[in-house]
Amino acid sequence: MSVLEVPFRKGGSFFVDAADRPLLEGYAWHPLDRSRGYVAAKAPGRPNHAPVTLLLHRHLMKPPKGLVVDHIDGNGYNNTRANLRVVTHQVNHTGYRRLNPRNTSGVRGIQWYADRRQWCARIVVNGEQVWLGGYDDINDAAQVRREAELRYYGEPCRILGEAA
Repeated sequence: MSVLEVPFRKGGSFFVDAADRPLLEGYAWHPLDRSRGYVAAKAPGRPNHAPVTLLLHRHLMKPPKGLVVDHIDGNGYNNTRANLRVVTHQVNHTGYRRLNPRNTSGVRGIQWYADRRQWCARIVVNGEQVWLGGYDDINDAAQVRREAELRYYGEPCRILGEAA
């Protein structure tokens, strides 16, 4: 599939599939927020109302109510369909956070319990913590955590800065 690099008026650019070019027409696309890197345009609102902000990734994928569009590589300027997927809010947010600065294991969802003298694994599912067990070896705890990510989220989590 052919990819287009589309320039912004004031410098920089974003990427879309060439087949999606017609969906770009009629809008002045601009970076919404340089820190998060989304591409947006103003679209007419309801009669007698202000214009609305149209996010390119949502415009392209048209997710059903309750679902969101995830940029797989974390780059909001890469709006190629191979980089976009429709997911739940929970899945979208599982993989793009930095580790908590207090994390001493270096693995998401794994912590050392000194009183048990074990590495303990847990995962959050629909806002509730799920206990995955205590393990003598951190690698065993990490493996159980990865399996739980696949079971509950459909894929393993990524930490910001890690390769996809």
